[in-house]
Amino acid sequence: MSSRTAASDAPPEDDHARQVVPGGWKRVLFGFAIGAAVGAAIGLVLPRDDGPQRTRG
Repeated sequence: MSSRTAASDAPPEDDHARQVVPGGWKRVLFGFAIGAAVGAAIGLVLPRDDGPQRTRG
């Protein structure tokens, strides 16, 4: 059995190290692609607001 305890597994309180997850950049790119696709779909579905029109003359 290991002599380590639960208290020794916890990081020190002053240590603010960030956890690095493998494949993080893939998640970022995948999320950006999904957001762009949803934004494009919404842009195609919603009616266009042309605003005031100027008369030519």
